[in-house]
Amino acid sequence: MKQHRLLSVIKKHSFFFAAVLLLMLSAASCLLIAKYVSSSNTMTGVYVPAPYHAVTVLSEQGTDEDSRLYLTNVRVQSGDQGYPVYVRVTLAVQWVDEQGRIYGQQPISGVDYTLSYNENDWSLYPNDGFYYYRTALPSGGTTAPLITSAQKLKQIKDPPESGYRLKAEVACETIQAVGTTHPGNIAAVVDAWNHHP
Repeated sequence: MKQHRLLSVIKKHSFFFAAVLLLMLSAASCLLIAKYVSSSNTMTGVYVPAPYHAVTVLSEQGTDEDSRLYLTNVRVQSGDQGYPVYVRVTLAVQWVDEQGRIYGQQPISGVDYTLSYNENDWSLYPNDGFYYYRTALPSGGTTAPLITSAQKLKQIKDPPESGYRLKAEVACETIQAVGTTHPGNIAAVVDAWNHHP
């Protein structure tokens, strides 16, 4: 009778017993694997990043005798990546304080500062505000100046509030000048920038 009762309990709870047994076997396997891994010589993968050929924005920036900002001789130097690139540049002109906080009103070209640029080698695309270098820049080459020493971005008005000063930042993007995208055989520059310099 006791045997019959034991068999009945085992049959009723067989799923539970199988789950417990499986859990115990899994735990034992994990312990064995952990012991094996900790005692074996491990191989360390060495990651060697590909060389990055940065683009450098070259410029001269300072203040005049009235402590007003000027920016001149702005050019872009390509890294030595082995292929020509197209270049585009944007200028961010803002009023900032000593903590880097930006004044709520944007400085206005022609009112707060003057700006003229080299229209022979660069073109301003009004839809996106970027200045595009008109030709592909060879690997390791330097563009003609966007703003020449005679043209200067120059502050002509005092800041709107005490403690603020004019700040001009130049940001640059490049894209490989050779090759097309797939599908469509569209030049990579047009696909990325929606514009061909």
